[in-house]
Amino acid sequence: MTICHRYTPHEQLRSFIQNADILVVATGIPGLISADMVKDDAIVIDVGINEVRDWETGKRRVIGDVDFNGTVCYFALCDGTSVIFSLEPFYALTTH
Repeated sequence: MTICHRYTPHEQLRSFIQNADILVVATGIPGLISADMVKDDAIVIDVGINEVRDWETGKRRVIGDVDFNGTVCYFALCDGTSVIFSLEPFYALTTH
């Protein structure tokens, strides 16, 4: 097990993430982890809850610390409930 934090140098962080089988992310930094940093068969648990403004619509929406642009499914923990979902439909639900 390796523990990193928001101040871990980016290249070091990328290296640790690329070798991780299970990744739990709770940094409070929206989109800190991108899909190219995670190996294909890794399990990702995104605990981050970040409210950001959607500049296209002007509405606020909730996003995690992991930015996969709707390309994969991953676990998200929100209020203690585990849900598996693709980000793309989730964004559609949260922007209306």
